[in-house]
Amino acid sequence: MSYPMHRAPMPPQPAGQGQGDSRSRAPMWIAVACAGMVALLLLLVVTGGVTYLIVRPSGGEETEDPQPTAVEGTLFEHELFTVIVPPQWEILEIEADNNSGIVLDLQGEPVIGEDDEVIRPTASVYAFEGSMGVAEQCRFDTISFGFVWGLAGGEADDPVDIGPSELAGRETIHYRVTGTAAGFDALGEMMCLDVDGTIVTVSAEVYDQEALPAEVTGMWASWEWTEAAG
Repeated sequence: MSYPMHRAPMPPQPAGQGQGDSRSRAPMWIAVACAGMVALLLLLVVTGGVTYLIVRPSGGEETEDPQPTAVEGTLFEHELFTVIVPPQWEILEIEADNNSGIVLDLQGEPVIGEDDEVIRPTASVYAFEGSMGVAEQCRFDTISFGFVWGLAGGEADDPVDIGPSELAGRETIHYRVTGTAAGFDALGEMMCLDVDGTIVTVSAEVYDQEALPAEVTGMWASWEWTEAAG
């Protein structure tokens, strides 16, 4: 008697073998690649944000070129000119009946010389009708520095013509004198010019300095002529 033959069932294959194994790993690699791209994008965003915070202008807005700061001091106005007097210099009151022609009288901070003598640097502007020529008047007025220094136990050398200079675009005669006063080296400079028949002299004297300080040169640099000066 014959019996039908039965095939034995195929044993189940373990997961992760065969063709199904390569297909099951593909989603995993895609996920890893996506995660890497996300991480890279986050890194770029964070790095770019930090760089912006470092280099961005203050306030988060683009800034324009800085404007030059205004010159500090007191604006002095005269019929012929204006000038900014720096805070280191005091404007002295001029007597109404003064006939010397002085229109601006300044003194700087005091210095203590020999025998506790107090001296101050000075600066001044005169405007007057002179009987001398401008060059002769300028040299004569420069000699007057020596008179003041002599009162402080000093002396002055002969004035030196250092050639033409400019005051607000106008050419001036320029003299310099050196000497001593109260045990200090002394220096005086004077610029002179003719403004429609009026002689204008601009001068300064300082102590223990080889050249006029920045506040003096800056003061003269702020000088402007008015319309009355032509």
